[in-house]
Amino acid sequence: MTTPSSLLIAAHVICTTLGYSGLIVANFALAVVARRQEAQSTAAAFGAVVTIERLFGPLLGVGVLLGIATLVALHLPGSAPWLIVTYVVIVVGLALQGAVAVPFHLRHLRAAETGATFAGEDAARTATWIAIAFAAMFVLLVTLMVARPYAI
Repeated sequence: MTTPSSLLIAAHVICTTLGYSGLIVANFALAVVARRQEAQSTAAAFGAVVTIERLFGPLLGVGVLLGIATLVALHLPGSAPWLIVTYVVIVVGLALQGAVAVPFHLRHLRAAETGATFAGEDAARTATWIAIAFAAMFVLLVTLMVARPYAI
């Protein structure tokens, strides 16, 4: 029999996995397109990434909120060291998204829409590093969730 807490955990895992996956794949795809240095394709790719961020970013946020709801439902201590590290990783991810990824994508999208040219290789490098950072955070979060080091 499926319990409400197992459904909550499943929803948390699905939303966070889809959210991170969307952000990671979109940035890697953007890097591939930007490396071609074709202005029209790159402009379309930046537009697609902005749209994807608007879908998968909030989905990731819902996943995080479901994770907090899971803590409450399972009566887990929110002060466990592995959870504190998880909180820090999530805050770093939010900072990366808000301070680096979104401004980068919007700046290049606006430039592309106005016909301005930009270095495709620089855009590709930045998009690659954003994707790598999100992928590393995702792997770290999954490791923390599964291994629960220093679990209380």
